[in-house]
Amino acid sequence: MQCFETRILRFGEQGEKTGWTYIEVPVDCTDALCPRVKKSFRVKGFLDKHTIKGVALIPIGAGQYILPINATMRKALAKSEGATIKVQLVLDKEEYVQHALMLE
Repeated sequence: MQCFETRILRFGEQGEKTGWTYIEVPVDCTDALCPRVKKSFRVKGFLDKHTIKGVALIPIGAGQYILPINATMRKALAKSEGATIKVQLVLDKEEYVQHALMLE
């Protein structure tokens, strides 16, 4: 398990990522989780005491990855931009299944 502390950040004007809340994942952690991978991959673990699974780390270039923090996660953490959180991550090897929305 990769453990570290980081601050919650938010993109300003950044194209499609404008307004996203996220954390940066250190390169040594992503290398330990999934070595030599240059594309998105899924992780599970904890943000503080909030359990996460099937969350994608997104590459942003130069070996750097971010983990987006969606509204559900922010609400569970009761934290926003600038707050420090403790992160614990492992590679999520479960197959991702996308659920179809049923519209009537």
